[in-house]
Amino acid sequence: MLTNSLPKYEYLAPDAVEQIHETSLMVLEKFGIEFNHPEAVAILERAGAEVADRESNLIKFPRQLVLESLAKAPGEFTLYARNTAHDVVIGGEHMVMAPVYGPPFVHDLDRGRREASMEDFRNC
Repeated sequence: MLTNSLPKYEYLAPDAVEQIHETSLMVLEKFGIEFNHPEAVAILERAGAEVADRESNLIKFPRQLVLESLAKAPGEFTLYARNTAHDVVIGGEHMVMAPVYGPPFVHDLDRGRREASMEDFRNC
């Protein structure tokens, strides 16, 4: 397993990071997020989120709920494979090299630029 023991590079000043954090909390609480899955809406509501609009499944997240949830998140966790030799630790100083789904958009001469599909992914 690869690890990175080099110091982390700080791209933003601490006050800028705090401003982004505060703004994200405000957006979640004031504007919310629309969810397309009824079961996700039910789970979030049971957890304390507010269903602001049942027609669009707009969920608003009280600031305290977000902060409490963030406090519960671990600094690292293990993704377990069927073969334990392939378990992967995410977070901390661990580095993970893994393929991703693919491009969100593709372009070809016949159809131009468009959202990618699983067929496009297989063709790549």
